[in-house]
Amino acid sequence: MKRMVMVLVAMLCFSLPGAIAAAAPDEATLKIARAHFEKGNAAYNLVKFSEAIDWYTRAYEAWPNPDFLYNVAQAHRQAGHCSQALYLYNRYLQIKEREKDDALSKEERTTIERFIKELTDCEKLIKAKPDGPKSPSATSAARTTQSADAPALPPAAPIVSPASAPPPPEGSTPALAAPTAALEHRADADKAEPSGAPLTPTLLSMYATGGVAMFSASGGVSMSAQPSFALGAGYPVPVGPVLLDVGARASYSPIPYVAMNMTSRASLVGIRATVGAIYRVNAKLAVRGDAGLGVLLLRGLGTGNALTDDAAAGAFTMPSLRVGVAAEYAVTPNLVATVAPIGVGFSPASDRLAFRSLTQLDVLVGLGYRM
Repeated sequence: MKRMVMVLVAMLCFSLPGAIAAAAPDEATLKIARAHFEKGNAAYNLVKFSEAIDWYTRAYEAWPNPDFLYNVAQAHRQAGHCSQALYLYNRYLQIKEREKDDALSKEERTTIERFIKELTDCEKLIKAKPDGPKSPSATSAARTTQSADAPALPPAAPIVSPASAPPPPEGSTPALAAPTAALEHRADADKAEPSGAPLTPTLLSMYATGGVAMFSASGGVSMSAQPSFALGAGYPVPVGPVLLDVGARASYSPIPYVAMNMTSRASLVGIRATVGAIYRVNAKLAVRGDAGLGVLLLRGLGTGNALTDDAAAGAFTMPSLRVGVAAEYAVTPNLVATVAPIGVGFSPASDRLAFRSLTQLDVLVGLGYRM
């Protein structure tokens, strides 16, 4: 979105008699603001949102152009600071409503209003948890974005934007336009920010995958590759540059066996508590590592099966550990495609089984949904 671009183009408008010249900082001030702005871009692109907040705030303090508030709001939102981002988006809209020459487009307004709705829901959820972390107040957000010599204005106060400020004194050096590369860099960074990347703190993640599982049982017991399916859900918790996804996972694979010259089918069901670590490679792509601990349930074995020592019918429960890696691609704001090229599960078997351990290797693909 081009609103993420801080417009560092200073112009003097004298085309009509009585026209008011656009405000422009002097060259030294513009240089400082541009330097802070570019450092904020670099931090933002490297997913260092706390640093981006600091640099964008310094740029605003050097030159209080309202478009900088949008940059600060974006970084707060990506960092999971619901209240600060909510305040800043609202403040930005208030300012833009008073600007006739630089009004928001319908698409831009719709996007910001969507952010505001998501952040409002996020803030309500945080406040509803008595033992949860307290969301910073809007007042503290205001303090992070105001210049020392430009105190915060109340929402109803008149807004003085750079476009309506008095012209620079006569004889001052006109500010230089920002390099095209800097503007394109910010525009590209904003376009690269996916509508499907986590925009606000995700409250719940769910996924469904399917593929194939290959089994290896000790003791010479043969088990062929079978279809495998899994459902999972988690609660993501931001920890620095990593998102920890704490939840649970259930898996299912059919297990065919021969008993009395007839092929029958048992089921292998896994139920595990899981912890996933998600690292965002870029705006669209993330890598994920998972570890799960729980039980593996072998059900449906009939009399005459070759999987138990006495060939008797039975059901068995085994402890189970599983680890895996996956790649995630954001398709929409809520939908994520996932490819898990390798997952390995290990279970020590019950004494009655004909094998002493069971190893499972699976390859899965699927979809995830974030709320």
